[in-house]
Amino acid sequence: MELSVLARQNPWWMDPAGIREDFVLAALSSQPVRWTPRLLHRFRFDRDRVYTLRGPRQVGKTTSVKTLVRGLIETEHVDPRSVLYFSCDLLRRAEDLDDLVETYLRWQAPFRLPRRYLFLDEVSSVREWSIAIRGLANRGKLRGSTIVLTGSHALDVTRQVERLPGRRGESAEADPEDLLDKVLLPMKFAEYAETVRPEIRSRLEAMRLLERRTRLEAIEGLFAGAPTEAWSTLQLLADDVRPLLDDYLLTGGFPRPVNDLRRTGRVPAETYDMYIRALTGDLARWGHDERIARELLAGIVEKLGTSLSWRALAEETDVGSHNTVAKYVGDLEKTFTLQTVYQIDRRRGRPAPRKDRKVYVADPFLFHAVRAWALGLGDAFEAAREFLSDPARRGPLLEAVVADHLARLAFAMRPRSVFDAYEHVMFWRNRKGWEVDFVLRADGTPRAFQVTATRPRGEALRALRSFGGGIVLTEGGAGASISLPTFLLLV
Repeated sequence: MELSVLARQNPWWMDPAGIREDFVLAALSSQPVRWTPRLLHRFRFDRDRVYTLRGPRQVGKTTSVKTLVRGLIETEHVDPRSVLYFSCDLLRRAEDLDDLVETYLRWQAPFRLPRRYLFLDEVSSVREWSIAIRGLANRGKLRGSTIVLTGSHALDVTRQVERLPGRRGESAEADPEDLLDKVLLPMKFAEYAETVRPEIRSRLEAMRLLERRTRLEAIEGLFAGAPTEAWSTLQLLADDVRPLLDDYLLTGGFPRPVNDLRRTGRVPAETYDMYIRALTGDLARWGHDERIARELLAGIVEKLGTSLSWRALAEETDVGSHNTVAKYVGDLEKTFTLQTVYQIDRRRGRPAPRKDRKVYVADPFLFHAVRAWALGLGDAFEAAREFLSDPARRGPLLEAVVADHLARLAFAMRPRSVFDAYEHVMFWRNRKGWEVDFVLRADGTPRAFQVTATRPRGEALRALRSFGGGIVLTEGGAGASISLPTFLLLV
């Protein structure tokens, strides 16, 4: 590879101030809302490691990587020539990736740099990219280097890193959050609140609620009926955060629609279209039929929060085969579009895959984008506002938000690279029709949650008591229930 090709993506090699002119960072600085993911504080650049950073398209992976680059150059004051960034979209073969890294290593060798930092963006565009990384590691080329690899397809990244045993460095045993494989998801509600209202972040920091341990202690206290000081203080923010939930249910946690709404008061059609194009592009790349996917997603958004079987969904949507439904849903889960919640087998404490399950769209904005596309709605933004004005339809979307946040909570309770929310977030129903909306099982003890617009009905309370009690979440936090937006600040 020609060095000039690399130099064009790394202007800071010639002039350290070049990082300030980067078009991605310039676009970020021009936005009314600038999100710095909490995840970015979890990278260690003082040791030899190969990190992966995966997540949905348009969530901000490139912006996050460029933010890390800027931090190294401007805050850590590393030699700018020690930082390589390259977008791998135009690379196709492992040999191309190997050649790229070798070209950089030969060029920087005379500078005798103490460490190197390599950021290879959208590496999943390269077929069998792990072969290149493994070959470089085997030849000793990655000594003195920290590498960050990003990709948008969870399955590809996961399968490829499995081929790199012993070649990625070690996690710190004393720090459970120090993982080599990281997932950048859209802003959870707490990140959304602290991003659009910076004073909320200051208050969370003062309460030490940016620390994992403090958050988990507060949640344990709620279940034990012994609220912590942090929770009692957090309740004082209820009036501040409750209105933010309305906007979050429109924009979700994706940066672009969040900024659209802040800038103009609405989310334009092109923003919805951009996310749908990314989704349909992935479907085409895997050989999936767009029409089938559209029919399937129409059935899912219409039945949000309702338990269903793959066979029934196939029959109702004319997809044809329940195996096809399962395949499409599984692949859409791997793009971080859908989340499937299974019933719990209480005897085994595990999901019951043969029983009906619920399928949620993983983010509110994605839900509105998918719904407008799948159902052929004209104005996606107005359709979203109309949807949220109906309490009967708003409720299942709140359930979807809770499902997503409980998956994140399960991960926080037991951080590990090999994590599947399928094993930790479930629901329960018995033959009498009693139902618990969610059962969180991350530490061996099932924790029951009920999400309701008002006070829960008698059978809902009896269902909770069958689990030894639980947490009732309502938007207003009336009676013995807990305020849903306030609770989400803990996750």
